[in-house]
Amino acid sequence: MSKIRLATVAVLVAFLLGIQIPVKAAGKSEFNAGKQAFQRREYQKAANYFERARKSGMRRVALYYNLGVTYYRIGNYDKAKANFEIVARNRRMAPVAYYNLGRIARKQRQPDVAKKHILRVLKLSQDRKLIRLASSNLAQVRSNQGIWTSAILTRLGYDDNVTST
Repeated sequence: MSKIRLATVAVLVAFLLGIQIPVKAAGKSEFNAGKQAFQRREYQKAANYFERARKSGMRRVALYYNLGVTYYRIGNYDKAKANFEIVARNRRMAPVAYYNLGRIARKQRQPDVAKKHILRVLKLSQDRKLIRLASSNLAQVRSNQGIWTSAILTRLGYDDNVTST
């Protein structure tokens, strides 16, 4: 390779490295600003900062987790779900992602989907606190399904448990 080509490649590499470092730093700055906004309970601002970090090229699982939690707090369950599905691809974070996906499914009145996610938590997690939370959620999903089933059957004129009425 000629000296001119080698110099050109070196300048190009240096230029590219010079561009990438500030982009990553900008993403980290936006991410940190998002965490601070979240702590102040300014969830929309936090979401905006986290989205800017993502658009700057940040792809850390912590970013997607924070986006998921923030969108959940805002009530945008579809965006929360999309971010937690990304988090679920990370083996270490999958149990907490499935727990949150189960919570979202409950909010969206999808008990079968909620149950599926919660059972994944119980299968994958070693964390006692998370297992306890998932078990509690599973019991609530099952009891709510029972309430809805009873209400529907009662409205249809069918009642197999006289004491509950």
